[in-house]
Amino acid sequence: MGQESVAPGAAFLYLYHMGGPQGNESPRQGGNAMCQMKVVLEKDGERQTILENVALLEVDGAAVRVSALFEAPLVVESAQVAKIDFMSGTVTLATRKGH
Repeated sequence: MGQESVAPGAAFLYLYHMGGPQGNESPRQGGNAMCQMKVVLEKDGERQTILENVALLEVDGAAVRVSALFEAPLVVESAQVAKIDFMSGTVTLATRKGH
């Protein structure tokens, strides 16, 4: 396998869920379906859903770009990834301190 090139200062996060067509097959049974995530922004103790069915999350400096399959990318300025909960399919973003 060759190495993939990633732009400096950018990190790509591809999220996959192992499961069959009905989501009930284990990886040992040959399941390999993709599952999108929900992205929420936590600010001042409040949680706001930013985008659902996210297929790509890109961190670039002080911004986070999220993309769904059939929608234009959304850029959240002055944000950072605070938590990724694979069980609930949720990525939590938080505002950077001082912003």
